[in-house]
Amino acid sequence: MKEDISPVQIVPADRLTLATLDLEGLLCFRSSLVSGTDADQPATAGCAVRMKDLVPVVTDPRSGILLALQEQRIVGYAIFGRAGRFSRAEEMGFELKQDALVVAALYVTPELREQDADADLLIAVMSFARENDYEMVQVLCREEPGDGPEPRRELLSASGFAIVAEEGGLTLVETTLEQWDNPQQDEEAGESFSGIFPDSDKSN
Repeated sequence: MKEDISPVQIVPADRLTLATLDLEGLLCFRSSLVSGTDADQPATAGCAVRMKDLVPVVTDPRSGILLALQEQRIVGYAIFGRAGRFSRAEEMGFELKQDALVVAALYVTPELREQDADADLLIAVMSFARENDYEMVQVLCREEPGDGPEPRRELLSASGFAIVAEEGGLTLVETTLEQWDNPQQDEEAGESFSGIFPDSDKSN
């Protein structure tokens, strides 16, 4: 008999939520754009991002943090906002557009990645972009994210993001909200990414 899998809930995190997590020792975020600490280090090596690093994000109405929860346990997160909200934006070697929503981290635990729970986070981020009148979304991703904070390049490619630049093991990809809402046919695969991200999910 197949074991039931608890659903993953996506919830926004505000300053109070993060302060509580920090106080309880549960704040464990990483991001190449936020901290100078090597974001490739596994979670067991320590958490690179602290509450003070996230204040510019959670206090900006056009930026945000989402938590992925399973049975009240944090199993993933997304950190996103305007490029100016991230302390290392100018050091990354990528051209981050000031008018784009930049995704600095989008992580779920490996077992939930296999269930595409990171796709749920991506859908929620794109909904935030639409609600806050962004026209473009840029994301830093990795071919093989391992335990790093960046999303899977495979996930972004499948959802219609175009590669802009590659450097130091990271890839910058981007798409517009118009392209996201009206996916084009993939000539090689013969199918659009709307099958991966159903319209009914994206419109919520």
